[in-house]
Amino acid sequence: MNDTPKLNWEIPAEEWNSSREFYDEGDDVTADSWAEYVKNAVKAYLDADGWEKLERELDRKLRGSDLRQRDGGNKKNLSRSAFDTTDTVKVGVRVPRYLKEEMKAYGREAKEPAWLILTYALYERRHGGRRARCMEKVRRLPDADDTSDVEAVDAPVAASEDDAPDTDDTPEESEDVAPTSVEGKVRAICGDVGEQYTRDDVDAAISKYAATKGKKKASKPTLEKYRKRVADELGTVLHPVNKSLYLPREQAEAFAEREGVPGPSAPAIDREDYSDLDRDEKTRGILISLVRKASRGKARQLKTADVHRDVFDKVPTKKHVRDLIDEAASEPGFSARETRGGEKALVVSPPDVHHDVLDDAGVLADESRDEFDTSTPTTEAANDRDERESVERDTDARFDELLSGTTPVNAD
Repeated sequence: MNDTPKLNWEIPAEEWNSSREFYDEGDDVTADSWAEYVKNAVKAYLDADGWEKLERELDRKLRGSDLRQRDGGNKKNLSRSAFDTTDTVKVGVRVPRYLKEEMKAYGREAKEPAWLILTYALYERRHGGRRARCMEKVRRLPDADDTSDVEAVDAPVAASEDDAPDTDDTPEESEDVAPTSVEGKVRAICGDVGEQYTRDDVDAAISKYAATKGKKKASKPTLEKYRKRVADELGTVLHPVNKSLYLPREQAEAFAEREGVPGPSAPAIDREDYSDLDRDEKTRGILISLVRKASRGKARQLKTADVHRDVFDKVPTKKHVRDLIDEAASEPGFSARETRGGEKALVVSPPDVHHDVLDDAGVLADESRDEFDTSTPTTEAANDRDERESVERDTDARFDELLSGTTPVNAD
């Protein structure tokens, strides 16, 4: 499973462009790359960085001094109406999988879509975010001669916000003290397993540091959570063939290229068993499979039975497949319909498909157009012919435009 998936969310283009300009002008010194800037913005917004602890401590001191917070506290007051959503851009930045999942979970709790959480995070980062709030609160502390907090706020964080100051009162973690924070546990686990390790190795280390007190083995959710975080910290991925072995991404890519097998950057549907796919990867797999089918001159639809049999090897229930088709139909260039036999089908209109889906499917409009064979007739079973033709009639002309050089509307 790819541990650094693309976000693949549409957000307001105005905020995306403003944030990118802010980063390019060097106004934020905490990130060495655009992807790291986005990651840090999200972590700060989700209260997953070290500055959150410092802000809590500053708030405690300000309340103790009976000073009123002029900024209204730390409540996030943004709303969807603050952004122009008529012009959007699809975010292809890769982030750690756990962070993407935490964004979606935060959105569910806040009853907001995940793309809006990302938009909020970028906006807040561009306007100073928590670090700016902390510096302002330090200036309002009554003990102006005590500069310890100022030094803490101004501590260098050029590499990553993971190095932000920790104001927790727990003892400093060392070899003789069991780590208590998630970050401390991750570091301890990394120290135990090294740069190349087996799943049994990492599971044993996770259970050692993160299992519930009194339990010898960590729960399945805990194991999954820490496997992902440890892999992100070490830059490791699962071996392309031996799924019980983790190794550095570069080695995995080299092995995959040498052996001609899907590597870590290949779509999850090509690399993983169904049981190892998350919901987003299942939906993505359906999209990719349909685009590949259409590119070979076959029918531009996948019915529930097709997905169940050909994409997922009959593993999930058909009800689950229908739910996934509904989700896939929300992507640009795709729609769902009921066949004459009452079966749900996903239909593709190739010119409207996002460029990154074509990329994952190995069907790039500008680079691999010769893979589309317009001379190949559509061949389906006779009892499928009528319903297929009714679906394809409206897309044939647009599909031919793509083959003749039309670039997808979202290519950029």
